[in-house]
Amino acid sequence: MLEHLPFSTDEGIAWRAKIGFLILASDYTLEYELRRVMEVPGVEWFQTRLENSPEITPETLVAMRDKIAPALATIL
Repeated sequence: MLEHLPFSTDEGIAWRAKIGFLILASDYTLEYELRRVMEVPGVEWFQTRLENSPEITPETLVAMRDKIAPALATIL
C-alpha cells in the first residue's frame, strides 16, 4: 500500500541560510558570478531585479530610491 512506503527527508533547501540580493536590471553577470564564487552547502541565494536607467549616475541612483522596497518585497 502506498500509505506505508518508508521514506526519510533531508534538511531541505537553504537549511543553513537564505541570502537575498537586489540586482540592477542592467547587470548581466552578478547572479552568475555570485553562484559560482559562493557555493556553500545549505545556503541558497535569492534575487530580484531593480529597474534602472542604463546610465548610472548619482542622479539615476537617487531616482531608484522609491523602487527599492517594492523590489525587495518580491524576495519575501
